[in-house]
Amino acid sequence: MFGPRDLYRPGETVILNGLLRDADGKALPNQPIKLDVIKPDGQVLRSVVSQPENGLYHFTWPLDSNAATGMWHIRATRAITSIGCGISTSKILCQSAWR
Repeated sequence: MFGPRDLYRPGETVILNGLLRDADGKALPNQPIKLDVIKPDGQVLRSVVSQPENGLYHFTWPLDSNAATGMWHIRATRAITSIGCGISTSKILCQSAWR
C-alpha cells in the first residue's frame, strides 16, 4: 500500500492505493480486499471491502475533525477468507499541529 503522504491532521482525507502482487512481484487476478482502519488505541474504526479498478486498489476516508492523534494502522487482507491471511499493513500519523 502507498499514498501521497503518511502524516495527516484531523479533518483531512487519508488517501491510500495498493497493488496485489505475488512474492515475485507479478500481478495477481483482481479480487476484493478488506481494509481495516485501526485507531491508535487498537480499536477498529471501520472496515471496508475494496474492489480494484484496472488492478489498482484506491481507498479514501476523511478523518473526523476530532480524530485521535497518534499512529493509525490500515490492515489489508483478502476479503475471501478461504484464500489466506494478511497481506499488508500501512501506518499513518495523525497530528494535531505541524511541528
